[in-house]
Amino acid sequence: MSRTLQRLRSKRWCASLFNVCVVLAGCRLWLDPGPSTAFFYGHPVPLELFQQYERVVVEADNLELDQIPATSKAQVFAYVSLGEAERWRAGHEELPKRWFVGVNTSWNSDIADLTAPGWRHYILEQRMATLWDQGYRGFFLDTLDSYRMALADPAAQAAQKQALVDLIREVYQRFPGVQLLFNRGFELLPEVGNLAEGIVAESLYYTWDAASQRYKEVDEKDRDWLLERLREANRRYGLPVTVIDYLPPDQRQLAREDAKRIVAMGFTPWVANPSLDILGVGRADLEDE
Repeated sequence: MSRTLQRLRSKRWCASLFNVCVVLAGCRLWLDPGPSTAFFYGHPVPLELFQQYERVVVEADNLELDQIPATSKAQVFAYVSLGEAERWRAGHEELPKRWFVGVNTSWNSDIADLTAPGWRHYILEQRMATLWDQGYRGFFLDTLDSYRMALADPAAQAAQKQALVDLIREVYQRFPGVQLLFNRGFELLPEVGNLAEGIVAESLYYTWDAASQRYKEVDEKDRDWLLERLREANRRYGLPVTVIDYLPPDQRQLAREDAKRIVAMGFTPWVANPSLDILGVGRADLEDE
């Protein structure tokens, strides 16, 4: 074989190897599930979570930040509902009824009118400013699409969406350096996706039906729709994806299998009960396998 032909074949082989490496690297980037994340809204918050996970989302009423071990490197996120007011939360009875446009009967909460100046002031200056002063530097923003349950008119929905976009931008400006996690809110990403550290979505394979009070497997059609949205959020906006699935606490093995399946999709998992007050199954639970 001539040296020229040898060189040509060598170059082709190297080029092919390079292309394979690029493809594999791209797959690795896609399969990287991002920071491991745990959710715990109960009391007391298990302190081991702050040693095992890179992110921990809590209900701030149930945690004093000085309880967290000094050796912890976890980023702590406080739960904040932007689109609903929980009736159990202290001070709810003082909120004016004109701030709300509907009721979420499944979760016993009131759906906020995001265009109401009073509601925006309450979120920024009472809920978030208080948490910020306590030392929280991350917020998990929930109920980002609740207004759709209360308002069917497209113009009204558009006004609510714009108000929500403006509110999130104001949060980002009001609290310099804040880290934000979105619970869904896919329609907001073109405007504020660059402000998020990641996106969270519930119910990829298993869900909790609050109306019927039972666990259910997610329909394939709904799962495919959600997968498409999550992949787009990851691909277009570079957002790490966390999936929360719901299973009974006594089905631990099924929860582990579900968590592995979520990891295989390229996401970080948390599988727990709907009130998120038990130690669920996350990435840390799978590291020994």
